[in-house]
Parts: sequence; structure tokens; C-alpha cells
Amino acid sequence: ALLLPCGPRHEPVRREPCPESDGRVDGPHWSRTTEYFFSEGERCEGWFYQPKTATTSPTPVIIMAHGFGLQKDCRLPAYAEEYVKHGFAVFSFDYRGFGGSDGEPRHVVDGREHTKDWDAAIQHVTRHMPHVASRVGLFGTSFAGGHALVAAARHPGAVACAVSQVPFIDTWRSLPDLIRYQGLVALSLLTWAAIRDYVRSTVLGKPFYIPTAALPGDEGVLTADGVKEGYLGLIPPSVRGGWCNRVAARCGINTLFYRPYSCLDAVACPVLIQAGIHDPICPIGPVRRAARGRSGRS
Repeated sequence: ALLLPCGPRHEPVRREPCPESDGRVDGPHWSRTTEYFFSEGERCEGWFYQPKTATTSPTPVIIMAHGFGLQKDCRLPAYAEEYVKHGFAVFSFDYRGFGGSDGEPRHVVDGREHTKDWDAAIQHVTRHMPHVASRVGLFGTSFAGGHALVAAARHPGAVACAVSQVPFIDTWRSLPDLIRYQGLVALSLLTWAAIRDYVRSTVLGKPFYIPTAALPGDEGVLTADGVKEGYLGLIPPSVRGGWCNRVAARCGINTLFYRPYSCLDAVACPVLIQAGIHDPICPIGPVRRAARGRSGRS
């Protein structure tokens, strides 16, 4: 994979224009246009995929966004195009501070802030986009698998169904597996880096960045065996907004207080929850318990 240079790690990554994505793009059975909406006062960018031959009217729409530290051009188009083959429209978007969306500082992963962007995307699609269904489906993978559950709980009247693929459900429930896969030393170093980030941001107004995915024993957030190779394998040759393999280290602390598991009882729509048996980042144990807790409902 080709990664764009990102300079010293204490400097923010700036959004750069990518003219090729700002117009209409046509595929064999779909067309894609760029849409913009606002979340917390910042402009966010979305890609709207439509089937060239609509089979139903209004068109059902699936809203999706990526997981930890990634953006809509990192393999999400493959999912979107597959859904469009089956008659759905898809709206995929970038979080504030990522990809084609505005927002500073860049590359800050915060589940509670990301779900605000999901809220804004749902409102944009259901209220401001013509010729689409008034209720939508949600699709989230990894960290966004939890976001999809939170958004479904918040918008019972707007969300018809949700897919939560290999979701990160709850840090505390996942902690024993995370220690086993990543090691207590790595998690302790991540916590220390997060403290540095909070102090640096408060004093200097600049984040302290560390690699998002790294080899075991190296500094980084996701350091389990094999994760770096798999993570970087999701990156296309050309990416939006100056993406690079780094994230503000504060995620090592703020993720502790983000618990999608607590929203499950409030999710009224049908949900498909999928988990990986040997997933070192989103362990199957908490996901299995979440799915069992919903058994008998949907």
C-alpha cells in the first residue's frame, strides 16, 4: 500500500483537495456523487451510491462509515458497490477530522464524537435527500460496529435495521482479551501516550500522535500480531485528506468511557451482529454475549 507522507507526528494532518472524487463517478451498475452535511458545525463529506436502475421507489438507503482511524475510501467502496448490486442506495461518510471532511485536529478517534457524526448523517439522509426511503439501514464494521448500535438506539423512528460487523462493544468487557493479545506493557504505554496527548493538547494546542497500527513491541494503538499488515492492507493507493498511519494518542483513554454495549437494550430494530473467532482487536466474547442478550428479539 502507498501511504501519503504526514510529516512530524506533532503536526496536524491537513485536508487536501481530491478533485477526482468531487464530481460524479460511474461504475458498471452504479453512480456515485459527493454530498456534504454538517456535524457540530463542521462540514462532513459523504459519497452517495445509487443503482443505475432502481427497482423500488423510494430507494432504500444504507448508511455506513469506517472503523478505527480509517475513512470511506478504505475498502468501504467494495461493500457499497455490492449493496448497490442488490438495489440499495448507500451513503458512506467520513468523520470530522478524517478524509474529505473538515475538522481540526485531524485523526482524533473518539467514539462519542463519531456517533454525533452518525446522528448528523442519518438526519441528512432522511430529511434532506429526495427520492430515498424515510427509514434507513446502518452498516458499521469494527469500531463503527459499535457506532451503528449506538445510532440505532438513538434513532428508533429512522433506522429500520442495522449490521454490526466484528464490533468493538466495550473496552472493559474486552480488557482480558486485549491484555492477552496486546500485552499489559503495550496497553500501559498506550495509556502513558494518551496522558501526554492530553497534556500537550492542553498546553500547546497540538496533539501527540502515535502509529495507529504497529508491530508487536512497537509504539502504537493496535499492536497485536498480524494487525499492522491487515490494517494497512485496507489502504488504497490514493487516499483522501492526507491520511497516514497515526492517531491522536488520547484514544487510549477516551475509549475506556465509550461503551456501545450499554445501548443494546434500547435498539428496537432488527440487528445482525457478526464476530471473528480469532479477532485480537474486537474479541468475540463480548460480542457473543451481546448477541445472546438480544436473542429472542431480533
